[in-house]
Amino acid sequence: MDFGLNSEGVLYFHGRIYIPNDTELSNLYAMHLGGNKMYRDLCKLYWWPGLKNKVTGFVGKCLTCQQVKAEHQLPSGLLQPVKIPLWKWERVTMDFVSGLPLTLAKKDLVWVIVD
Repeated sequence: MDFGLNSEGVLYFHGRIYIPNDTELSNLYAMHLGGNKMYRDLCKLYWWPGLKNKVTGFVGKCLTCQQVKAEHQLPSGLLQPVKIPLWKWERVTMDFVSGLPLTLAKKDLVWVIVD
């Protein structure tokens, strides 16, 4: 038999939790890394008819996924000069620079703070 219930009443199909067709994928994953990755992750624990097609369709219609795709990003432009603030500490920026040679304490980054 392909389907079965566990002791808590959860329906399984081939050892994975069965999800009915009307369940939304967005309830399972608020963030995903694309269709293939999402499908591989989901099919480890879940199964429902047409899983692959549902995942592909869901990711294809996901507004966030469409906006962050590499082909929809504008290329970087030239650096622009930053206006000099009138007062000290008016604007503070910080960033990490990593990939530096290791120190004796096994550190390879610095925290840069500019006011």
